Amino acid sequence: MASSWDAAAASDAQSGPAFLSRLSPDTREKLPLFAKLVQSVCHDRAAQVRRAVLHFIGELLRSSALGCSAWDVVGHLFSEFSRASGRLAMGNLSMVKAREERAVQSLCAHVLGTLDVSAGAVAKLLWPKLLWYVVPAKYTGMLVPLCRCLRSLAERRDRAEQEQEEAAPEALESEEPAALPAPQALLARLLVSSGAPGKELLWLGQGQRAGEMVLRPVVAAVAPHTGGGRGAAALQLLQALPGTIHGAVGAKWAADIPLLLQHLAGTTVSSLDVAEWESLLLKFLQTSLELIASEAWTVGLSQELSRQLGSSPHLSWEKRFLYKALGTALAACGCLHHVQEQTLEHLKAANFLELWQAQGMVSVVSRCAESHFQLALSLVKEFTGTLKRKKSKARRTRATRAALLVMYGRMALRAPREQLLARVERDVVANVLQLYREGCQDAQLKLSLVQSVTEISLAIQAAGAGPRFELCCKRELLQTLLEVIQEEPQESPVHPRALVAMQQLSKLKPRLSREENRHLLAQCCQGIVCLRRPEQMDRRGQTAVAA
Repeated sequence: MASSWDAAAASDAQSGPAFLSRLSPDTREKLPLFAKLVQSVCHDRAAQVRRAVLHFIGELLRSSALGCSAWDVVGHLFSEFSRASGRLAMGNLSMVKAREERAVQSLCAHVLGTLDVSAGAVAKLLWPKLLWYVVPAKYTGMLVPLCRCLRSLAERRDRAEQEQEEAAPEALESEEPAALPAPQALLARLLVSSGAPGKELLWLGQGQRAGEMVLRPVVAAVAPHTGGGRGAAALQLLQALPGTIHGAVGAKWAADIPLLLQHLAGTTVSSLDVAEWESLLLKFLQTSLELIASEAWTVGLSQELSRQLGSSPHLSWEKRFLYKALGTALAACGCLHHVQEQTLEHLKAANFLELWQAQGMVSVVSRCAESHFQLALSLVKEFTGTLKRKKSKARRTRATRAALLVMYGRMALRAPREQLLARVERDVVANVLQLYREGCQDAQLKLSLVQSVTEISLAIQAAGAGPRFELCCKRELLQTLLEVIQEEPQESPVHPRALVAMQQLSKLKPRLSREENRHLLAQCCQGIVCLRRPEQMDRRGQTAVAA
């Protein structure tokens, strides 16, 4: 008997609106019973039954909150999407099975996207339940309809509060209040979902041979222009949630988010300036934290960003953006103990052989230095001390030294100008030279050295060093760069980068003597003459120079 009813229920549910529209008022009161009966076929793996259950849930959500209370229909909707995603990710399905799973995914998104939230009781049921599904990354594919539905619910809730709307008689008073996600978790997830470009990225990576540098293409995990406009949907939901995130941001977000949406609307996947868009979002985050001005709130955000870093896909734009957002949050945090503890924790846990982690930690520490320059310098020096207890020739130690050299240059670029000039020679350049001399001076370390010297020189110039400022170790840096050029073979990609570093360094005081300039010029000219023409450079050299 049960099996025959199951088949009939699946057939009726598959007809969608016609099934519930035929119910009489008396029968409609029995919707909870019907829902429980449909729940009994939820574990049937037949694609036709799964789709029928989803159709039934869609009609149930549009008709009555009483029916929805029979079992967690919202949870089933997202569970089905997640299961279908997991099966597709395994990659061992036949074409027919894969098509069925994609159809289930599309139906889940369609059911969510077509919900009518005008009914008061259903709205009260959906608001807390749907809000919880924003944060988990496994539901990214549902984010667009989810954000649109939640935005409608938020707008309805705001109107109800203004009109002092009374609770509908159908409201479910017996239900326990759902646990809402932390406001920091919502902000982090929605901001990251707005932040990635919809095109391939190039990440610097290690090749097969020691010292070989390659560029690896990486497909972005989330994108504002893909997934039906995920970035715009996430920003629009943020605009509807200022009170949920923090009361201090409402007026500013009402002015800033439309400008972000306008900027995004004027671009496409191919025309979006990734660096500019990322900069706009990070500035938005920085301004928001300045308005919130709560140490505890900012600490919570940095902890949430760290948590999402641990669960985000490797080699994704999402992870790269999370590192930068974490650095921005730490820079805004007034609790120096927390900043020190969390930054050191990430430094010690990072595997600098994975260059996406090395780049990420450079972002975290250098952005932290914008507000906590002295603390950042102390942290890097403390972490550098741990390298002396390890074998200097170990691959991981060599990669860590290279990343720390780059870190010093990036910290100099982001440091407050007045603090930089007071500390650049003693706490930046001196540590750079020490790191380089104590390490295994391979091509990777040399490339990091010349990049660091270039950025330090640019930072000093940008700081507007007056006539009294002199970089006393300038000659020592120039001599080190000359040695690098002389040690490297003619086809080495280090040569052109070292010449750029010497060019920027030469602009700083003290001025060299005529004899020193003549010697430096001779060495540089020899390096330039020995360089291959661009069209003659092999692929390996080209990628390293580009990086």
